Amino acid sequence: ELDKIEAKRVDLSDKIQVMQDKLAELDNLLNDKDLKELKEKTQGLESDIRNIQTKLSAANDELKSHENNIKFNEQLIETKNQDIQNIIKNNENLENDKVVMREEIVQLEKQTEELIVKISVIDEKIGELLKHKQQSKRVRFNKNQRTD
Repeated sequence: ELDKIEAKRVDLSDKIQVMQDKLAELDNLLNDKDLKELKEKTQGLESDIRNIQTKLSAANDELKSHENNIKFNEQLIETKNQDIQNIIKNNENLENDKVVMREEIVQLEKQTEELIVKISVIDEKIGELLKHKQQSKRVRFNKNQRTD
């Protein structure tokens, strides 16, 4: 669409230039009377030229608007592509973190299992100590009862 507008703009510019060149050439060749007659005859043509110039100006404005819109969209696309690249990089980092965290979880689970075993051993020893203490109390209690 922009190419069509640009082609029309160029075509209109060329036509305007040709008409202006012809008018300038005629101005040089004609006397005042002939010039007056020619001006009367060409008033419609001059009006057409002004209309064409107005349309050309509008087409140029529209073309600039489209070009600005394209630039904006290109910048937006570039920004979105950078966002995508950043998201991809963040996802890769998160995947790496996930692997590291899994390894840490495995290590922590091993440590937890080792601690559970140690707690179990300590629990067992505490149980034995409590049992031994209770037996010692009974023996003392029994001794105390005999002496009484």
